[in-house]
Amino acid sequence: MGEAERPVLKRLLPLLLTAAVLALGWLINPTGQRLFGLPAVACVFVLVMALQVLGFAHAWWRRTEKLYDLFGSVSFVTAVVMALALSPRVGLYQSVLSAMVILWAVRL
Repeated sequence: MGEAERPVLKRLLPLLLTAAVLALGWLINPTGQRLFGLPAVACVFVLVMALQVLGFAHAWWRRTEKLYDLFGSVSFVTAVVMALALSPRVGLYQSVLSAMVILWAVRL
């Protein structure tokens, strides 16, 4: 691989990762709940990925990892709350598991 090809790959990597996340979200549940025309799982993936990129941008810009755990916790809580909100039925098992994940995230 030549030196001229590396910058192109670096620029394309975020787009390729985003496409892979959307494809994975679609493959997990192609006929389930939809949000903005996309499978709900893909939307949750994209939101969590956006939060992580925001956290990375802050850490890179400030040269610090002070908010590393906070962004991780917010990502977990966001994913759980969105999954519960988009679920057609929420049973006892889903509620207990979600509460455990949220408690773990808040602990961080």
